[in-house]
Amino acid sequence: MLPKKYRLPLRNRIVPELQVHTDVFSLKVRRNASDTSRFAFIVSKRIARLAVVRNSTKRVLRQCLQDHLLQVKPGYDMLFVAKKALRMKDRGLVCEEIDRELMRKSLLSN
Repeated sequence: MLPKKYRLPLRNRIVPELQVHTDVFSLKVRRNASDTSRFAFIVSKRIARLAVVRNSTKRVLRQCLQDHLLQVKPGYDMLFVAKKALRMKDRGLVCEEIDRELMRKSLLSN
């Protein structure tokens, strides 16, 4: 589980400054005024009807980010929205996809 300071509350709407779309997820990014980056994850009922499957999908996304939490540049709010293809992918492939997109958009420090 992500530490509380890295969690983005979903009660506020995010107006993204940057959007990334892949076949596995969509990512909405905006700058924040804090010294840490915060993350939120959305898996809708269209992806999986069962809450167990939705929660496990969120855990996969969360674990991928937690592995590289210290490499993420501070000062961003990131909202990950899962797509149906995410359920069919292996955890390792999902993590590689997230890393690739974060590096491509310069959101990861080396």
